[in-house]
Amino acid sequence: SPDRTTVRIVARIPGERPEVVERLEPVRGFLDDLQEQHPTLRIHALNNTLANDDISTLVNEDLDASLRITIPLTFVILLIAFGAPIAAAVPLVLAVTSLLAAFGLLGLYSQFISPVSPYASQLVVLIGLAVAVDYSLFMVTRFRTERQRRDKLKAIEVASSTAGRAVFYSGMAVMISIGGLFLLDDPLFRSMAIGTISVVAISVVGSLTFLPAVLSILDRTLDRFRLPIVGRRREEGTGPWGRVVRAVMRRPVVSFVLSAGLLLALAAPVTRLHI
Repeated sequence: SPDRTTVRIVARIPGERPEVVERLEPVRGFLDDLQEQHPTLRIHALNNTLANDDISTLVNEDLDASLRITIPLTFVILLIAFGAPIAAAVPLVLAVTSLLAAFGLLGLYSQFISPVSPYASQLVVLIGLAVAVDYSLFMVTRFRTERQRRDKLKAIEVASSTAGRAVFYSGMAVMISIGGLFLLDDPLFRSMAIGTISVVAISVVGSLTFLPAVLSILDRTLDRFRLPIVGRRREEGTGPWGRVVRAVMRRPVVSFVLSAGLLLALAAPVTRLHI
């Protein structure tokens, strides 16, 4: 550079991708050694393969850190919602197994069809954890409600035919909407679509098969070790959510106007930013 503070060395690596990757293997070690010998200098290597490796490493480290935070927080939220630790653990078990199965499918796809973007792993965790917990929350909540007045098998049947039906069509809608990413001819979006559709499909199948079997095994054990305050039983239509619904139903027009005004007020900054 004119101020003699920066040096750029341009090099070309001939060959196809496997040959390039093989020839780049000693470069990273050389750069690390060079940095140790000259700690006052900033040394960077700009190359697609090296940059992709750095991005993949960073994404995987962030993924591990986010899981260590997200899963305990999710369990706390479910514990408050259900009021019992066993019932709160069931959705997490379904979510973790769905994530593992989706990662397995992504691995097979990357090995036999096409490489998968490291960003797909983050999206699988974000969507998969939310969807699996959400679907199992529907099923477990309906089963616990029906179990108070029916036998076990009838309660599972009612929960599967009502909440299970909602889970099935919700999952289909999510998968169809995400399938629009296939219209973009880009490996990044294609791998994101495959990972997300896989984890949603596995979550739906698990909610309709694995979850009813777990509910049949656990039955009333779901409600063991209930928490003192949030875990107390309430009659249907009672509690804070029941009061909110009754207030809305008493004044539906006023509630509609207030909700629409709030949504418009929240959307206004986004609209101005877009313009």
